Amino acid sequence: MLIHKDESTLKERKIKVLLSKYEQLNPEFPHFNLNFEGVQKLGEVDCYVIKMTNTIYNDTTLFYYNASNFYLEKQIEIKPNKEVRTIFSDYRDVSGVKHPFRQEIETLPIEQKETEQTNTYKVNIKIDSALFEPPRKVTEDFHFLSGKSVENIPFNFIENHIFLPVNIGGKENL
Repeated sequence: MLIHKDESTLKERKIKVLLSKYEQLNPEFPHFNLNFEGVQKLGEVDCYVIKMTNTIYNDTTLFYYNASNFYLEKQIEIKPNKEVRTIFSDYRDVSGVKHPFRQEIETLPIEQKETEQTNTYKVNIKIDSALFEPPRKVTEDFHFLSGKSVENIPFNFIENHIFLPVNIGGKENL
């Protein structure tokens, strides 16, 4: 299997790893910068605006925190090739911590809109480790028409989406 790792995807992954380690909160870490941008209205709600930038991918994230309850109301991620706007709502208590159970996400410039609705949120649940074991017996529920064990299928990878060429009625479309 051939995996093409483009530079922007590798940078995005590096940022995600650093964020998972909360490096953006470390004042000694040279790649992140946090700034208070003031108070801005989102509808009728006053929000504190925090701007986070990094030097690895040259992107910016704006966080809009409700000034009265400190819930994250909105987040805008501005990257070199796209912008992702997320609205958070339906906050509920889960083991003493408020979590948004609804997220409305818009990705530009492709104008993709998604809504994520969480029904149940459980913390510290026990997971059977057998779920992560490889299957004991490999069963093949597919076969290659050419008899080969590998196929090379060209595709385009654009904004984390795979686009395959398709031939319908003699016309090739992507």
